[in-house]
Amino acid sequence: MKIWKSTSLILASALLLAGCSSSATATPEPTEEAFATVEHVYGTTVIPAEPQRIVALYDSNPDPVLALGIAPVGVSKTGYGVVDENGLPPWTGAAFAELGVEPNVFDDTDGLDFEAINDAAPDLILAPNSGMTEEEYQRLSEIAPTVPYKETAYATTWKEEMEVTAKALGREADGEAIIAETQAVIDAELAKYPALEGKTAAFCWIDPSDLSVVYIYLPLDPRAGFLEEIGLELPQELKSLAEEGDFAVTLSSENIDMLNSVDIIVCYGEDSIIEELQANPVINTVPAVRNGSIVPISSTSELYMGTYVTVLSIPAVIDQYIGLLGEAAAKAEQ
Repeated sequence: MKIWKSTSLILASALLLAGCSSSATATPEPTEEAFATVEHVYGTTVIPAEPQRIVALYDSNPDPVLALGIAPVGVSKTGYGVVDENGLPPWTGAAFAELGVEPNVFDDTDGLDFEAINDAAPDLILAPNSGMTEEEYQRLSEIAPTVPYKETAYATTWKEEMEVTAKALGREADGEAIIAETQAVIDAELAKYPALEGKTAAFCWIDPSDLSVVYIYLPLDPRAGFLEEIGLELPQELKSLAEEGDFAVTLSSENIDMLNSVDIIVCYGEDSIIEELQANPVINTVPAVRNGSIVPISSTSELYMGTYVTVLSIPAVIDQYIGLLGEAAAKAEQ
């Protein structure tokens, strides 16, 4: 894995489903002396000096900090998917190891551990991809300047997450370079699978034991949004079922034919889910099911967390993910 280290970093030797609120806080007004200012859902956070001790909360937010070559002094435990002995995704743990730092992990899967966060003595708390409430923001801001999500909870893209992190740390040029290199990795993988061009896709939750409804994630959800980013759009007729701000829509079995315009179905489940769906005479009328153009995401696969894309997870899993999508696209053409 490549960890980014800018010249300024080396010289400084620094280590370091969903709603939205628009209310502002009594955050101090930015001044000319401020190191950085970041606007977000609850107002503006002023960062008075270059941060030296960063806490990154919630699952994905440690990754852009680590990608900049900075080891956070505290991070959140990941409560699901494939994790290492510290409760972190493999790519996050590997980044800490490359920096030679043992991670300080908060067991906050059932709620933020404010005492542990305070004990880490941060001078900046980052959570640009999160569902941080205003109350949590206020309490964390008493510990250190805090950066929550910008507009909509849990809807921050991997690029936005990197941009906000880089801005808060005063390393925007490095952030842009990381985004460009990550995009190049994605593009190189896409080029291997021309069958993906022009295909449609849906990221779904399907329970083979109860096919009365199918849950379809919308592009506001980063998992579905990434599919659109790589050119696999969700058909407009499915998008039209949503209201503004929806992360998902439900499709009843009576309207299962609306999935007929989907070439590739990505869904959680073991490999056996393909045969289970094909065995059902109703959902097997959907061409993507009948053709086996399905990408199952198992909870024991790195893709389970990898579909929540970050600048570290993308290089770690993109070859596997695009490869499976490419195989599904080829089946759609049969």
